[in-house]
Amino acid sequence: MKKVINEFMEVSNIYMELIDKTEKVKREFNGIELYPSEIHTLVFIKDNDEINMTQIAQKLGVTKGAIFKIIQKLERKELLSRYKKTSNNKNTYFKLSEKGLLACQGHEKFHEDFFGEPTEEFYKFVIKNEETILKMYEFTKDYLLKHIKKLDDEHNYKGCNHDKN
Repeated sequence: MKKVINEFMEVSNIYMELIDKTEKVKREFNGIELYPSEIHTLVFIKDNDEINMTQIAQKLGVTKGAIFKIIQKLERKELLSRYKKTSNNKNTYFKLSEKGLLACQGHEKFHEDFFGEPTEEFYKFVIKNEETILKMYEFTKDYLLKHIKKLDDEHNYKGCNHDKN
């Protein structure tokens, strides 16, 4: 069991290193240079009609200030525009330009090329063991979520306790 856990941790660390490295690099998507936060915001807006800045920030897990800055950069690059509904003049919504859609298409191609197809050996292994692999992911996800909840509970408890002093 210890060997399985150690291998899982090693794979997780390598995956996190890969994510960390890809999240810091400016890339070109169909001739348009963007940072990951910019392209992911564009893709999110493309995939979520009529969403305002507050909702974008909440769903992407960043501050409204951060989203505001990203939106401004995307507007300067002419990748999206703002609009308001006549029925709701309070909220501002966003629509991708043709150039923004082109960048999103480039991002999809990047994912296809970057992750590509697994090796034939890997593919056959997964097909043969799919049920076991999915069960392992389910157990792993439950394990990780349990620990996240434990940390959240400890943080909330200490936060409440701290407030009383």
